Amino acid sequence: LHTVVSTVFICASLAKNLGQFPVGRQYMMVFMLVISLLLPLTGFRLATRELSGDEPFYLLLTHSIFHDGDLNLENNYLDGDSLAFLNYKLAPQQFDTYSNGKLLSRHPPLLSTLLIPGYLFMVKAGALLTFLVLTALLAICLLAITRHFSIQSRSSIPAILFTTITAPLLFYSQSIFSEIPAAILCCILYIQ
Repeated sequence: LHTVVSTVFICASLAKNLGQFPVGRQYMMVFMLVISLLLPLTGFRLATRELSGDEPFYLLLTHSIFHDGDLNLENNYLDGDSLAFLNYKLAPQQFDTYSNGKLLSRHPPLLSTLLIPGYLFMVKAGALLTFLVLTALLAICLLAITRHFSIQSRSSIPAILFTTITAPLLFYSQSIFSEIPAAILCCILYIQ
């Protein structure tokens, strides 16, 4: 609890002073603050919690797209490719479907494609770090929206940082789910 309270006060004091910097530097500083605040939590998540829910299935699809160049998961299940990021072999999900002789995931491949660069370098850790970067990008998008409404930096930056490091964004930043990329897309569409 002490760490959380200290972090909130440090963020608030740093963010209050960010308003005096040029706009481009404010975006970069918000990005770096979000990364530095959430990075220890990502490390903690990697050390203490396995992938759960649909997360390993997104990574298996990422593995298939990168290594096989296809969406067919049948060979990936049979070969136990999930052992690269889990302690056990995955079995097909209930609503995975066969189509034209291929076992296809029930999940659309866009999120798995987005994870390829991180997965390429550090497998599970890389995928989670990708979400950390996406969360920081979401903070920048939120800052752009506040600029759209001419809200002053002195109030918008602390609010954005607080929003980013609390629920639900805090939890989504540590999970391989589509909410963070969807929020970024919504922000970009709104700004346009």
